[in-house]
Amino acid sequence: MTRSDNTDGFAVLLGAFRRTTVLAPVDPYEETLTRFARAQGEPDREWEYHTVLGARLPDGLLR
Repeated sequence: MTRSDNTDGFAVLLGAFRRTTVLAPVDPYEETLTRFARAQGEPDREWEYHTVLGARLPDGLLR
């Protein structure tokens, strides 16, 4: 596999991510994300989130 193959593969994956809808926590602050990560073991806990296209994820987190 050449470097060009790796770059092409990454470009394909990045393109797919940019077109995919992803979930992002409503409150993107680091301390909140830490609590979110720790709470993954709590199936009854509800978390607010919004959906964003992967290409818009940085914009969505900066709202």
